[in-house]
Amino acid sequence: MNREIYVIIVEVFSFLVVGLTVAFVIGWYLSRRAEIKRYRRILLSKRDVESSYNLIKKDINSALKNISGDTLSEGRINEIKHLLMRVDENIEKMNKYVAQGIKIIGKYDIIKKIDKSLKID
Repeated sequence: MNREIYVIIVEVFSFLVVGLTVAFVIGWYLSRRAEIKRYRRILLSKRDVESSYNLIKKDINSALKNISGDTLSEGRINEIKHLLMRVDENIEKMNKYVAQGIKIIGKYDIIKKIDKSLKID
């Protein structure tokens, strides 16, 4: 009779160990997957910021080049207005994506891991 009780206890304990191990592995996997997803969002936001910066810089440099002449003709004034309108449109477009990405990133604390991977101190 005592032997049967020990067998049942060992079986229950073995089942608990296997169950907890499986739960741990599943939790680790899901956590890792979520971390990779957040890291991709950070990279996308970084890319959006860089592309918007480059677009704005290009348009502003073109506008400055057009202004550099002594006199401004009507065509140059219209071209400068067009470039400045493009800058405004690009800022509005990128604001939506960048702000949303930063809002999502702000919820997670993985910045230290990213700094380590990029070796930023």
